[in-house]
Amino acid sequence: MSIVTLLTLPGKTKLGIWHIEEAAGELEKKLQLSAQEKALLRSFRHSKRYVHWLGSRVLLRSILQTDRFIELSENEVHKPCLVNFPHEVSISHSGDYAAVMVSEEYETGVDIEKISDKALRIASRFLHPDELEWLLAGADEKKEERAIRLWCAKEALYKLYARGKVDFRKELRIPTGPAIDGPRFDGFILKDGKKEKYPIGILREEDYLIAYSYGHWPA
Repeated sequence: MSIVTLLTLPGKTKLGIWHIEEAAGELEKKLQLSAQEKALLRSFRHSKRYVHWLGSRVLLRSILQTDRFIELSENEVHKPCLVNFPHEVSISHSGDYAAVMVSEEYETGVDIEKISDKALRIASRFLHPDELEWLLAGADEKKEERAIRLWCAKEALYKLYARGKVDFRKELRIPTGPAIDGPRFDGFILKDGKKEKYPIGILREEDYLIAYSYGHWPA
């Protein structure tokens, strides 16, 4: 297993991306697992999810640089939570890659997706009409990747918010324009009468796109 990217971001925040190359048994040897986690692993031992689960936990251990047992739980909307470390955490995986983001000061969201035409085919389900109009009016060769960028960006915002149901079309908004093709742009969460702006970063590794965001949702 080799690290592809490790970013240090504001607020004692780190983002790691790993290429999972080991067999599941080799990954499992790198972890300290509770009885509950071992039972969970047995439930999907023969699926891709098994390797994803193991790979993301090995990456988390590497980012935290610890030999201690890491107790990972979930909140009521299934956002992962570190019980015995003071960090916020977000986890994503796709294909042979895992992405993990941790922060001591900010809430975090990360999403990784393989580039394909899927996001473009379902764009009307997650884009605001203004965003969709802009996407479809653009050059054909840019539509597929732009759709993935918008999808990943909204997923990152959704994971950052992590407080319940969110309407991707109405409550997660990305200002359209040339910035979407670049490495950074802003996104907004509109919820409970609030409108909060968050930075969104974009990375590309081979045929995969990664979006990440960090910040605070006001109490």
